[in-house]
Amino acid sequence: MHHLSQLIRIQSHNAWNNILSGIRTGIGLPMVTPDENAIRNSVQNTLQNEIRKLRKGCGSKLAKIKALCGEIVALEETIADRERQLGILSSVSAPIRRLPTELLTRIFRFTLPSGNIQPAIFKSPLALCGVSKLWRDAVVNDPQMWSQIWCHFPTCESAPSKEYDKILQRIECFSCRSGTTALTIEIFENSSITFDNRARIAKQLETLYPRCRALKFEIKGAWEHSILQDIPLNAFSSLESLYLDRAGNPNTSEIQLFSNSPLRHYGLYLFTALDLINISIPHHRLETLDLIMSVSGDNSLRDTVQSWRSYMYLCCNLRAANIEVDVWQRWGAKFDDGMIWDFPSVPTPTTSLTQLTLKIGCDANVSTLLRGMDFPALELLHLGCKGFVTAAEVSLVPEGADLADTVERDMPYIRKLTTLCLSGLKIRKEDLRTLLCLTQCLERLCVFEMWEEAVQESPDLVSFLSMDEHESEEGFSPPLPRLRVLALYSGPRPRLLAKSKPMPHSAYANLARSRYMWIKESRMTAGSESATESGDQAGSTSLPFKFVFTVQNDKDTKDYYKTIKESMEDAFQDLPCGVLQVNCASNLHRNAPLPEGF
Repeated sequence: MHHLSQLIRIQSHNAWNNILSGIRTGIGLPMVTPDENAIRNSVQNTLQNEIRKLRKGCGSKLAKIKALCGEIVALEETIADRERQLGILSSVSAPIRRLPTELLTRIFRFTLPSGNIQPAIFKSPLALCGVSKLWRDAVVNDPQMWSQIWCHFPTCESAPSKEYDKILQRIECFSCRSGTTALTIEIFENSSITFDNRARIAKQLETLYPRCRALKFEIKGAWEHSILQDIPLNAFSSLESLYLDRAGNPNTSEIQLFSNSPLRHYGLYLFTALDLINISIPHHRLETLDLIMSVSGDNSLRDTVQSWRSYMYLCCNLRAANIEVDVWQRWGAKFDDGMIWDFPSVPTPTTSLTQLTLKIGCDANVSTLLRGMDFPALELLHLGCKGFVTAAEVSLVPEGADLADTVERDMPYIRKLTTLCLSGLKIRKEDLRTLLCLTQCLERLCVFEMWEEAVQESPDLVSFLSMDEHESEEGFSPPLPRLRVLALYSGPRPRLLAKSKPMPHSAYANLARSRYMWIKESRMTAGSESATESGDQAGSTSLPFKFVFTVQNDKDTKDYYKTIKESMEDAFQDLPCGVLQVNCASNLHRNAPLPEGF
């Protein structure tokens, strides 16, 4: 090869000299000689042979690489299989697999929706069945997991029949797996569905009515088209709880549901005074009443209020009542002393009532609404303006009336309250102090103040409840000495107040600190120091005092919430963990949520 390279260089040099010589002499390029052709062919053949050998070597190497890739793929599959087997082996000893079936079942029951939570069709228990055979067996064999049946009709009038077939299949599946367990049935009906589809589903549901313990029913459209319109008497022989939304329907005089045996729980939404009159069955078993009344059109505001007052007289065993009055298209509607008549000379007691919520959507005062009613066992009272409508003003007593005297006359039970919530109530600072001086047994206090449509701070209340603000006063008597939980709210300041200084967060911390230390010292003085220390270590539920601060957190105020939370935590850093709880909520001006425990 070296000799060949030398020969090529020599020949190339000679050829180049010949070309230059031809140019100098003007003759031009010389013709290629036979020797030159022989040399070129020899070099070309040599190079081609070398290329073939190299390509052959590349092909051999590629074949080896391909074989190695196949081996690598096989090894990766083997590794994946071993890892899967290892995972199975590891899960055998996992705690979830060693739990007794009974305990696993109890855990799964916590996944069931409760209250007003609307479950998705394909969530628990169906989702749990797809996790593993162990979970599926536990879920399928527990009738309680299948005891909540949802029948939500398609909202589209032209929905295909297969949509109703799915509803029937789901009802049948839950019905079979629930065994003989008492059922909770929720029906959301669209009156525009065809008669045939309605009849098919109604026939399937009728077999479940005797097992129904709780019924939730809502219909869009006229009641005469409802699947419950022509049910036989006492079809719900085991019914205890009824939640009925009759929005957009006529009066309930023809509803057979109220002909069942007396129920324990009522949830009646958008009812009128005539609706309550039509519920004429005995009410000696009723324990909870959730009633939203509507005042619109020809409905009388006086009749509406008088109807729920009279209705509560009939419920001798009532434990908790939530009364809300919505006033539609009645701007300036007002409820005053002259709208209630025939007050009983002796207050009619509702001896078992322990919780009462009253929200009104028009100008009114609470003492007038509750005058003549007595709740000797009342522990929780929640008063507020319905939806915090700016045009409506709900106060505790009539304007100009002496608060202490009026409350003593119309609401004497307020002195024994342990929980008080005021939401959007119109009350002066002096009257709020007077009210709190009357409620010395309070353990939980929640105050939500509004200024137009903005959340209002409560500097006077914070000052009043701070222990160190009064220690220098002669004859110091601590305000609300039993108070353990205080809940207040905060939101972005309105433009009219933007230039004024907001209340410093150190004031909230000072309030909590002073009450925390005062209660702790009181316990130590009483000889319960050890109980206090163990309570501090047990968690926030055993702390002497807790401050709950709810901050508005709408889409455009997220930074506000984050800033407030960090600032509050800095101010409370010297207090034990759990004394401060900062929550967030949207649309506070429409619906301020009550903290847990209220």
